[in-house]
Amino acid sequence: LDALANFQYYAWDELPAEISEVFHTASPFELALVCLACASTITHHYQSKTM
Repeated sequence: LDALANFQYYAWDELPAEISEVFHTASPFELALVCLACASTITHHYQSKTM
């Protein structure tokens, strides 16, 4: 998921079939939760590197 959060879309092809299916069947709300979690992680990493 880190690769996907960093806009490395080629990682979609590397996901296991079960995970890929989960993303395809997820509701917009569930996808938003995943995006928020990834964004929080990215923000945390960038903030800790600058301090």
